[in-house]
Amino acid sequence: MPILLIPGVLIFSGNGILTVLTTIFLSLSVDYGEIKTGHRDESVIFSMQTFVVKAASGLAVFLTGIGLDLIGLEGNSGETGEMIKQSTSTLNGLRLMMTILPMIGLLTAYRVFVRKFNLTDEKALEMSQILEG
Repeated sequence: MPILLIPGVLIFSGNGILTVLTTIFLSLSVDYGEIKTGHRDESVIFSMQTFVVKAASGLAVFLTGIGLDLIGLEGNSGETGEMIKQSTSTLNGLRLMMTILPMIGLLTAYRVFVRKFNLTDEKALEMSQILEG
C-alpha cells in the first residue's frame, strides 16, 4: 500500500496544481477581455469553462468507446460470469490507448497552449495597471 501512495500523491498533486492554474488563466482571460472589449464577462467565461470540461469528458468517453470497438475488446459474459480471454492485439491496443495516445494528446495540447496563450507575467501586470488606472 505505501508504494501505491507515491504515484497517487504525485498524480493528485498535479491535478490540484492544474485546477489552480486553470482558475488563474481564466481570471487573466477575463482581464484581457475587459481591456479588449470594455466589458467584464466573468460569469460567461467561468461558466464556459464548466461547459468545456463537460463537453471534453463526453468527447473522451465517445472516443474511448470507438477505440475499444476498433481494438476488438469483448465484454465478459453476463449470464455465466465467465472471463473472456482477450487477444494479444486487443491487449496491445489497450496498452496503446492507456499510454502512448494520452501522451501524444498531452504533448499536442501543451504545444497549442504554449503557442496560443501568451499572457506573460509582464502582460498580466500591465493589464492590472490598465484596469486599476
